[in-house]
Amino acid sequence: MNKALHPAPVAVNFGDVPLCCGLGISDTLKDREGAVYSGVTFHEIVELAENPQEVPKESALWVIPSDYREADARAHAVQAERGKLWLLPLDLDAGNPPLDVAMKLVRTVIGEGPTLVGYSTHGSSPEVPKSRVLVPLAEPVAGASWRLTVEAYNDLLETVSSGLLIPDEKLHSTGQVMFLPNRGEHYEYRIDPAGTIVGLNLTEDHPISIRREQLRLIEDEVKLSLSKRAVARMKQASKRGAGKDVIGAYNEAHEVEDLLARFGYQRKSPTSEHWRSPHQTSGSYATRVYEGMTSQYWISQSESDRKAGVGPATKQGGACHGDAFDLFVHYEHGGDFKAAVRGYAEAIGLGPKKPPEVTEGQRREVKERMQAKKAEPDEAESRVIESGAEDRTLQQRETARLDRDDPQYAEFCRRHGFEPGEMSGGIEEAVMREAMDNEIAPPLDLWGSFEAPDLPLGLLPKVIEDFALSQGRLKGIEPGAFAMAALACCGAVLDDKIILRPKVHDAKWQESARLWVMLVGDPSARKSPVLDAATWRAEEEHDRLMGNNATNLAQWNALPKDERATTPKPPLQWLILKDATPEASQELFMNAPKGLFMVEDEMSRFFGSMNQFKGGKGADRGYWTKAYDGKKFSANRVGRGHIVVPKLSMSMLGAVQPEVIRHVAMNTEDNGLVQRMIPVVMGSSGVDQDIPSGPETEAYDNAVGGLYLLRMPPDLAFLSFDADAQAIRQELALRHHKLKALDQLSNKLAEHIGKYDGMFARLCIIWHCLEHLRVEHPMKTPLAAQVTEDTARRVGDFMARFILPQAIAFYGSTLDLGQGFEGPQAVASYILTKKLPRITLREARSNVRALKNLKTPKEAEDVMATLVQFGWLVPVDGPRRDSREWTVNPAVHELYEDRARIEAERIERAKEGMQVAFARQK
Repeated sequence: MNKALHPAPVAVNFGDVPLCCGLGISDTLKDREGAVYSGVTFHEIVELAENPQEVPKESALWVIPSDYREADARAHAVQAERGKLWLLPLDLDAGNPPLDVAMKLVRTVIGEGPTLVGYSTHGSSPEVPKSRVLVPLAEPVAGASWRLTVEAYNDLLETVSSGLLIPDEKLHSTGQVMFLPNRGEHYEYRIDPAGTIVGLNLTEDHPISIRREQLRLIEDEVKLSLSKRAVARMKQASKRGAGKDVIGAYNEAHEVEDLLARFGYQRKSPTSEHWRSPHQTSGSYATRVYEGMTSQYWISQSESDRKAGVGPATKQGGACHGDAFDLFVHYEHGGDFKAAVRGYAEAIGLGPKKPPEVTEGQRREVKERMQAKKAEPDEAESRVIESGAEDRTLQQRETARLDRDDPQYAEFCRRHGFEPGEMSGGIEEAVMREAMDNEIAPPLDLWGSFEAPDLPLGLLPKVIEDFALSQGRLKGIEPGAFAMAALACCGAVLDDKIILRPKVHDAKWQESARLWVMLVGDPSARKSPVLDAATWRAEEEHDRLMGNNATNLAQWNALPKDERATTPKPPLQWLILKDATPEASQELFMNAPKGLFMVEDEMSRFFGSMNQFKGGKGADRGYWTKAYDGKKFSANRVGRGHIVVPKLSMSMLGAVQPEVIRHVAMNTEDNGLVQRMIPVVMGSSGVDQDIPSGPETEAYDNAVGGLYLLRMPPDLAFLSFDADAQAIRQELALRHHKLKALDQLSNKLAEHIGKYDGMFARLCIIWHCLEHLRVEHPMKTPLAAQVTEDTARRVGDFMARFILPQAIAFYGSTLDLGQGFEGPQAVASYILTKKLPRITLREARSNVRALKNLKTPKEAEDVMATLVQFGWLVPVDGPRRDSREWTVNPAVHELYEDRARIEAERIERAKEGMQVAFARQK
């Protein structure tokens, strides 16, 4: 029976907020939709401490310290999404100190003032005391922040008690029940101070809040670091032609928990995630195991582990971290990373391949054939001669340093075999640290073709990333194409009334979630499957609208003629637009307050139909650009009079072949239509697998359906950025301004970058809505009024690491607009051939011919600024303009070692040519 302590309470303050409670551990309402759990307030918990129950544990009252009490309230994930938690708990089982000692230690952490309620649990005895201490909160903690809040609290308790207090970590979970006071063999309680109940106010400067933020930063940093390392390893494995990388293979085959036990770690309890390292001298359990997407990883808060070099150190919070392989390196190979790689590679047969033998007879036979034919050998003969050299190259690659594409400073040090901080030169080290903190992208290849980037991990909303990765594996197509197509679809189904005001003091600048995404690739890229997968749920909504249209029209046609004459014809409801001209689409826009979604698997039709009835003199391009901006449109139409569309709003997702878009861009009037599109350059696809799609696709489709029903809260006029997010927006706006001002960029690419400020706001809306969406009840989604710093930062990073590199690949390769790099190429050549760790403006102007010919220092500075923007240089502040200095990104000397040799040979040939010319003159 579910006894209601408070049928319909009215909360006056935190002590009167009804918290979710029930009777006995088996009390659950999970299958009773619409039911609500009972409520108990903190005041009543105090009363229960003074006058406890005295019943068997299976019948005792329990509480979840959350005010969310609906039928699914015992689900951890639901509470994490919807709950607000009002009690900070501490659960102490066997081996812990008496209650009064525990409460004094709690007081040390939380400070004077807040009320503490402590009581013995039902299984306590004088010999083995077990107790629980509750601290009421003046303001609740959101479910999403609960785990880190409790972990921060427990960390501080373990620290101040030198490991004497060992809190039960089950209470990290938002839906975990706690039994209320229930007298057993031994019972005692404490209320400190007695009298008026005072709640703990977790201000930003409270030790718990500070520690929570440290933990959040550490976890975010570690997730990003591990993702980057995994992607870098995948790239290296792909370059070597290997199916998997050595480290990835080790991590798949070994659980972190098994290795910790093997290497002498002590587990807090049989099911605990926390372990004590053999390096530790304190009693705390400072290492925690986490479940990653593909394998386990660990984070240690122990200074002893960090000093011992167990895994890479974090920049935040003095921690260290790693995966199973990092433990293998430290404990079985004494920290020798290369030896660990070689050892495990040989153990699983991924080691260097022995070059095949090429006999003297084979060489002689080929040589004789070449002499006989006086021609180049055929392909088969070439392979006989070159196979040994090729396999030796493969062997060199196998034993080369790993993670060479990862620009992070710690990874850079690790690959070169020394600890962060051992680099000579204080200025260089400081600049490198700052540069890597700002996550410099891998330096752009200024000589080669512009390659499209891989999809960065850990930045997209989870449902989008999971969908993209799953579909990419399923269909053998680049995940980035699925990700951008999904973002376009999510933006298209969102209500146009969900707007964001990017600036605090500019009410006229407002953005909705409209995106134009263009997939660019040859037929072998298989663009259509991407469109089909991303838009399936939107197409379902469109079909439903078409059915409504047919029903409404049939009902209208069935009316008597007189009645039909006075009844307006039902408007057409529409979502997806295909093969439409401006004239045909205007009526649809008038009846589409949410906006329309153009889906074109052949964008050649869209571009080819423009102005087709006007001899090239029409305004179709202007019409569609208004649709991108969501502008008002009006026109006088012969036979139909004056037409007004209050908001011409259209999202777009299309596919096009490179030669088609190249023709469009080069042979039509440029009004910025193409530059509004986010290009995604696709390579050839792989094998399409015939396997089930998995839950990720269903979750994405459900999210699209939920976004279609999502509405702006009635009390909210617009979304805005919080203060930290606003600072990020301003920083990005400055970066975009500097980028588009570079003389070396083509006008078309610069104009595309000019759209990034608005694009950033539009993407933030999509991120924000997806992360607040309640898929089960989308129309009840409590959409927060402000976009947070975390969202803004992830969107900004995604644009910098995926959208901008895609644009450079598109405009620099597909449209062949990469000219204008002679100056940066010349400086880059000088840097590589001289192996410079740094360069000054004076040195560059004195030694690089392309800069000598420039008229002003400002022009030379522009060339250096281009190298900064493309990841080659990091500026160092100097006292005078002509002493401007830059540190060279060390990655350039690794990545472009071959280019350095080519440039050195080119310069040497030029010198020899000059010497011959002068010798002839003499």
